[in-house]
Amino acid sequence: MAEVAQEEVVEPKIENPQPDEKPLGETLKDLFSRPVLPEMTDVHLPLNLNIEEFKGEQLRVTGDTDITVRTMLLKMSSIDGNTKLDALDIDSNQGIVNASGTAQLSDNWPVDITLNSTLNVEPLKGEKVKLKVGGALREQLEIGVNLSGPVDMDLRAQTRLAEAGLPLNVEVNSKQLYWPFTGEKQYQADDLKLKLTGKMTDYTLSMRTAVKGQEIPPATITLDAKGNEQQVNLDKLTVAALEGKTELKALLDWQQAISWRGELTLNGINTAKEFPEWPSKLNGLIKTRGSLYGGTWQMEVPELKLTGNVKQNKVNVDGTLKGNSYMQWMIPGLHLELGPNSAEVKGELGVKDLNLDATINAPGLDNALPGLGGTAKGLVKVRGTVEAPQLLADITARGLRWQELSVAQVRVEGDIKSTDQIAGKLDVRVEQISQPDVNINLVTLNAKGSEKQHELQLRIQGEPVSGQLNLAGSFDRKEETLEGNT
Repeated sequence: MAEVAQEEVVEPKIENPQPDEKPLGETLKDLFSRPVLPEMTDVHLPLNLNIEEFKGEQLRVTGDTDITVRTMLLKMSSIDGNTKLDALDIDSNQGIVNASGTAQLSDNWPVDITLNSTLNVEPLKGEKVKLKVGGALREQLEIGVNLSGPVDMDLRAQTRLAEAGLPLNVEVNSKQLYWPFTGEKQYQADDLKLKLTGKMTDYTLSMRTAVKGQEIPPATITLDAKGNEQQVNLDKLTVAALEGKTELKALLDWQQAISWRGELTLNGINTAKEFPEWPSKLNGLIKTRGSLYGGTWQMEVPELKLTGNVKQNKVNVDGTLKGNSYMQWMIPGLHLELGPNSAEVKGELGVKDLNLDATINAPGLDNALPGLGGTAKGLVKVRGTVEAPQLLADITARGLRWQELSVAQVRVEGDIKSTDQIAGKLDVRVEQISQPDVNINLVTLNAKGSEKQHELQLRIQGEPVSGQLNLAGSFDRKEETLEGNT
């Protein structure tokens, strides 16, 4: 087992499953505790059958997809439980199929079937499929599939359907896979090798390939895992790209609730060659664990570290946090740093009390990231309780720029409480919003009071929008009625 698999999984704070809600792990355990193929007795047909030749022409099958069979030929016989398919030849607008083989409906039910097909449907037009099934249903069944054309792939599989645990060996090999199947190749996987051995109650899985494509850097991918009907342990998933490696170790378990724990490592990532407009060097470690049950989840990040630089700006991310689907969060500390700019988040949104602070101090956003610019400073505080929360904000930003959008100045001040009614004050002022076809000189929003007595003023000056709104009135929450004048 991978080292990461030894950590404790966060147990979900949920109600126990109801008797009729059988966990997935138990369902799969029961399924593979007995053979997938049930006991079968020999089949003795009351008569022998011999179809020397059956032909059809211009047959039409209608449905979601209309199929026209230009010609069909069937030759087969069944004598004393031994079935022989001498020929099944179909020529249709969807493609061509030729099949032959034998099967015995007794003893170990041996089979020997060969099928060849050429598809005539987009996007797999011209795809050739060769299928070979041999062995015996009650002993070892062997399957071989060869695909050539838009998709080139070989598959070899052996299984024992009459054994508990479903023994299964699968090998998939392809020199090259690409998407889309026709036209210019946007994504490509070379030298794909996938191998699964063992049984569904104890198997190993490995995969190797090299990928490349539009807007993604060339990478080699290796995966090694093992698992059973109740969990899969990812020993290592490695993506070698951008002159470095990204590695993931993880355990996914579904015995009761779905739970996971994982460790993601970045080592020597360098984007300068592939993305010269956004050069960066990064190293990092992210540990996570959590669980999912029904509509609820919880997650913990006990360790988050990211170091390096973007352009000439130092990058430092460090912190821990945990939360759940009820939006209860505990953040002992989360620090983000990019050059001279930093942000801090600390506190908790608890079951009852709220005490969370978020601060930003960004005196030099210019070119910290491509297309970014300006300065920003401020804080946001969450106080009070879940029943009576309070939000305080004091934020100032100047010369903000993101790609083609620019804002000369932003000022936000607010103090809003919510108890039996919402009350407080909020002042927002935004100057010189500019982007193609938009030029807003000024936007101001001033709101104060409570639900029972409040005033709101909104002003917009610019193109293509200008106007103002003055509102004074009251809102009755019980009656859901709003009274006021403008």
